[in-house]
Amino acid sequence: MDTYAMTQREIDAYRRFHHPNIIPLLDHQSKPHGNGKVVFMVFPVYRRGNLQDLVTHNRETGGKLEESFIIGVFRQLCEAVRFLHNYSGPLHASDLDTGDTPPERSGYAPVQATEEYAPSVMVPYAHRDIKLANVMLTDDGLSPVLMDFGSCLPARFTAHTRSDALRIQDDAAENCSMAYRAPELFDVQTGAEFDERTDVWSLGCLLYALAYSHTPFEDPSNTSILLAAINRKYTFPNPDPYSQRLTQLIDFMLEPDPKLRPSIDQVIALIDTQYP
Repeated sequence: MDTYAMTQREIDAYRRFHHPNIIPLLDHQSKPHGNGKVVFMVFPVYRRGNLQDLVTHNRETGGKLEESFIIGVFRQLCEAVRFLHNYSGPLHASDLDTGDTPPERSGYAPVQATEEYAPSVMVPYAHRDIKLANVMLTDDGLSPVLMDFGSCLPARFTAHTRSDALRIQDDAAENCSMAYRAPELFDVQTGAEFDERTDVWSLGCLLYALAYSHTPFEDPSNTSILLAAINRKYTFPNPDPYSQRLTQLIDFMLEPDPKLRPSIDQVIALIDTQYP
């Protein structure tokens, strides 16, 4: 898929997803540029920046976020992700166009061709690049706003062939930041199945980073992020400034086996149980 087509897919995503915790696209325009086109997109300005800015500031100043703030922001972010994962609506051709391969053979076609444009099809989407830098903070500093939908696609697909597996692996390497990437996306095997729970892994990494100012597998002793992730090789500070409820929530999401990893609904249910 060329750059213009990818940009158009991102615009389609902003048109599709309307939620208080998802950034709105205010306007867009394309103009001829050389042999192609250049696309301009207009978004709101968030003066507080993103969560990465907040974490970097705390790391430099030795500051620490209150657990109530962390959970309040994270709970809202989970609602934005749940909106994507539980999406029902039309499936657009741009979502299936992953290259020159026909959609039904690309490993990315989650529904039959006859259902592509059905208005009420359940089509879970995955953001696929959830990280601190892709979550803005509203000007009151209390609400997260998920952004950067350039890699957002229907979540459920299968690597039917070795070619599919390599394509999925390369796509993940390009679009999903390594420190937040689910382990099943590092070494994709033929026949592997994927769903929206790749985002849940990323959320676990984000929550850890929000609390401790670095992602769980950013440890000099971890020579391989993949091996560290598969073996759940991460630690919490001792003494830990946060409660056991927070560490349990992180552990819950950082399940290496995608079949055992919780859904976003289960994550939200645990938050509401742990933090009534």
